[in-house]
Amino acid sequence: MSGIGEGFGTQAMAESVRVDRVDGRSWGARGPWWWLVLSVVTALAVLVSGVVSSPAFAVPPSSVPSTRSGSKGSPEDVAPLAASGASLSPSVGTSSVVGVTGPAPVVEARAVVSSDSFDVETSVLVAQDESTQTFKNLDGTFTTAVFAVPRWVQLSDGSWTEVGTVVTPTVDGGGRVDRNPLSPRFAASGDSEDLLSVTRNGVSLSISLLGAKASSLKSRGSRATYSGAAGDGSDLVYEVTSGSVKEAVVLSVPPKRAPEYRWLIKGSGFTARVGVDGRIEIVSLADGSVTMSIPPALVVDSSGVTGVSEPAMVNAPMMLTQQDGAWLLTITPSLEWLQDPARVYPVSVDPTIS
Repeated sequence: MSGIGEGFGTQAMAESVRVDRVDGRSWGARGPWWWLVLSVVTALAVLVSGVVSSPAFAVPPSSVPSTRSGSKGSPEDVAPLAASGASLSPSVGTSSVVGVTGPAPVVEARAVVSSDSFDVETSVLVAQDESTQTFKNLDGTFTTAVFAVPRWVQLSDGSWTEVGTVVTPTVDGGGRVDRNPLSPRFAASGDSEDLLSVTRNGVSLSISLLGAKASSLKSRGSRATYSGAAGDGSDLVYEVTSGSVKEAVVLSVPPKRAPEYRWLIKGSGFTARVGVDGRIEIVSLADGSVTMSIPPALVVDSSGVTGVSEPAMVNAPMMLTQQDGAWLLTITPSLEWLQDPARVYPVSVDPTIS
């Protein structure tokens, strides 16, 4: 995928979603294409919900944390937490409230700023979740660093460790990712009915590409590949991040007929619906929260030059239908766009789960 960009519900039956390009850029609720860091291809990506309002959701192109500020206070002492990563240097502000984890103001991506209260050597970590850390400063104030994507996962002993993204081979020929908010697991072959499985907050979900061919999993680092597994002979490539699994059908040459890719989504503990911006939302049956999401599909070519020009990209229509207790997600990229002489291959069709 080098050089290539990245809800379900009973009311979503037979609905389709299309988002137009404007001046070569893909816009939606998430803004311009460069906010789609987790979905720079036309494939199926599942994103983690409840951490940020929009990555893939839409995640800004930076891991620099946002800042929170407040007034000095005198809260009672809180015992330090057992956690790794406490030495990170966050962007800082002060607050008299421990564990402030609500929405943070939007700030420009820039170098970490200094503070009279926060000190990396003396400020003590007292509260943490997947994407925030709160420190108690010597003067009694608290500093909270808020990151746009999950940075840590909690272990069974209550401690926190950095999120993992490496695909580890399993004895059955498949792969798994440990210490990740989605706990991704990959099947041994591309034609498996449970090709990709993820779990999150009581929701279990698996996704498979219909019509896929048998192809052995090959993993390297955070990437899982099933060569030639798609029905048209294209590769299936997965990229695991701290908050999503990006899936791409990678076409090496222009197709001769209009392609159609259909993913079967099944599992337990959720329903699905189409969100207002065209994303598909995975909604927990337990509490009604959006646990994961699949943003609008993108098709992206390889014409981009880093720091110079953007790749060509276009949204692809997505249709979500309910089928025998499961969900069918259909993506139909434009044949005209794919056959345009200006296209530079390979081209990716990308659904992402986050």
